[in-house]
Amino acid sequence: MIIASSSASTHVLPQFLLPSFSASFHTSQPALISVRNEAARIRKKRNVEFRLQRKAAEAAHGPHPVLGLPDTPAGHAKWLACDLARILVDEQALEDAPVRPISVEEITLPDEYQFGIRGTDERVLFESLPHLTAQSGLLTRAFKDKPEQQKEEMLADGIEWSHVQGNLLSRIVDLRNANAGGIGFENRRRCIRAFGTHDEDTGRPEVQAAILTVRIRNMWKHLTTHKKDIHNRRSLKSMVHERAKILKYLERLDPARFDDLLPRLGLDPVAVQGEIIVKFKF
Repeated sequence: MIIASSSASTHVLPQFLLPSFSASFHTSQPALISVRNEAARIRKKRNVEFRLQRKAAEAAHGPHPVLGLPDTPAGHAKWLACDLARILVDEQALEDAPVRPISVEEITLPDEYQFGIRGTDERVLFESLPHLTAQSGLLTRAFKDKPEQQKEEMLADGIEWSHVQGNLLSRIVDLRNANAGGIGFENRRRCIRAFGTHDEDTGRPEVQAAILTVRIRNMWKHLTTHKKDIHNRRSLKSMVHERAKILKYLERLDPARFDDLLPRLGLDPVAVQGEIIVKFKF
């Protein structure tokens, strides 16, 4: 008779199945990963520096997104030589011009008129009107009853007074006394005459692009001195993109007209083609 033992038999596990309370320390794999990460970081840093240097070079030699030409002395000289810059009102010359004295001998006509006054209007205002004013007092019955010598004196006084009035009117219509709105009106009129086919050709793409370029440059000049004018910054961006839209339309409509217009406006093709990013760094 075999009696089973009540004590449980002990089983010994193999060594590789026993839990390990110590971990082996290897340095080869982490060191390799660290070297790779460092190499990637260096490559990324070099790429970023290269892109920054390329952007700086493009900004130094490429056209300004607002002005359309490089913001350098050479770019400024190129702007002054274009057709648009030559037809605009020279505000500095108007301010520096001396004030002419009022004379009773003759009427001094202004060099530049405002309000769109032209040749026919000039003759009416400064030739016909003074003579009619001087003769208006000579048509009364009281004048006819006066002696001839007194009539001549009254006529001479009337002519002198008409000259004074003509010189006062000359100052009123002189472009030197125009405000910003008057100068803007004259610049728009000149743009229409220079870039349109007739004096009322306001819808022509060349005319619209020219007027927008004038407004853009005036706004940029304003923002360089009023750096906290945030609202007009948005207006400037809108005008820049609107000009690019008009010029791209003209390029699709007639590439030859597009190529001919850009130098006349003082614009580089790169400044109106592709993506336009306007940044304000004064």
